[in-house]
Amino acid sequence: MSIHQQPTPKTREIAVLIDAECAEYDELISIIEARDQEIAQLKLRVNELVGCLLSGTLNMVRQICASMARSENSQPSVFEKHGRKIG
Repeated sequence: MSIHQQPTPKTREIAVLIDAECAEYDELISIIEARDQEIAQLKLRVNELVGCLLSGTLNMVRQICASMARSENSQPSVFEKHGRKIG
């Protein structure tokens, strides 16, 4: 077939099918890109939540340690109760 020859009906049919497939792939690519953006946003939110959780846990541990230190200062240690003073 030469370059100047008109396309056959079968060639046109194949071109239409290829165009339809390309349009479908473009749509799928758009959907995937949108999902990728949603996933990236969710990852950021999860990281923020984990950071808040860790920060809250750290603050809770600090409060518990401070509370234990206060109670240890007000009560004799186990060793002091049994007649031995350490340190």
